[in-house]
Amino acid sequence: MKPIREPWTLEQPARPGLFAAALGICLSLALVAPAAAQLPGTVWGQIFDATTGETIEGVEIIFTNPEAPTFREVHHSGKNGRFRIMIKNVVTHERGGFTVELKKEGYVTRRVGNVRIPARNETRLSQLPGGGDWNLTSEDEALKQQAAQFEAAGIPQPDQAVDLEAEARGSAIKLYNQGSNALNSGDYETAEFMFQSALERKADLTSAMGGLARVYSFREDHVRAVEYAEKVAAEGEDLENMNQILYAGYNALGMDDKAAAALASLQNTDPEKAAKNLYNEAADLYNAGKIPEALSKLEQVVGFNPNHPEALNMLGLCYAAQSENDKALETFRKFLEVAPNHPEGATAQAMIEYFESL
Repeated sequence: MKPIREPWTLEQPARPGLFAAALGICLSLALVAPAAAQLPGTVWGQIFDATTGETIEGVEIIFTNPEAPTFREVHHSGKNGRFRIMIKNVVTHERGGFTVELKKEGYVTRRVGNVRIPARNETRLSQLPGGGDWNLTSEDEALKQQAAQFEAAGIPQPDQAVDLEAEARGSAIKLYNQGSNALNSGDYETAEFMFQSALERKADLTSAMGGLARVYSFREDHVRAVEYAEKVAAEGEDLENMNQILYAGYNALGMDDKAAAALASLQNTDPEKAAKNLYNEAADLYNAGKIPEALSKLEQVVGFNPNHPEALNMLGLCYAAQSENDKALETFRKFLEVAPNHPEGATAQAMIEYFESL
């Protein structure tokens, strides 16, 4: 929508000089105006079947912008797969660019982010930054290519008469792999879309459930993160990551009993990660002045890992704060034994000398 401007009027230009000055102001405003106006950009192109080379009519071409959640435009390729699309205002989308999605039933969906459309120009979509190849691969062909890759890798293949269950799983795994790539690059929106699409084809694909659990945990959507992590953990898969997600989620949701159970499970799958979680909680409590609570957590950390230097040092400070001098002295000695060159070593040595002098 174009910005609304108040009209400029000239009131009784009594002197020519004043009239010329006012006219100059109006002209300068008129020259500046286009900078604030909305600037359109046009993209065009043609969509082909990547295998047969035939054009594809009726492909949905969806433009969105991650930084503008309300923006969404849907267009379609016409006869011979051709399209010409004008976006009314490309200037407001320069920063993050567009996400462009090509969808058609029977084909693998293409999704490309960070596509920038030049203003006041007509540009072929494939030539845009972030554009590239816009051909679509049919789902059947994608499965054939995957089977060929498996064969080349020496992975045994099922009989030629592949059932629908196997086809659905193959398609779902492909979508899961695309989601994993997006997740690893930090594109959570695309990762979520791909994992959900994989589950639409294979509802019990636990790897896709685990992917969604990680996406929602990164977003701190703990309710949904716990929902999917519980399903994966119930199958006994990816327990190390799922227990971590469950522990963080239960803690955030105030479900203390379940958090304790998840921590115990994490101790079995990854003791180092379990100790790190407890130590971080203890540090937060210590910094907040909650010494007894911090001490309780630190004793658990040392129970998991007796040689955790930071935990030993902080535990000694907690004992000292509570005047448990003998325990403080013993803990500081253990700390220096484990980490003699630790940056806090000098302070610990001073504490030892103080308690020995009492």
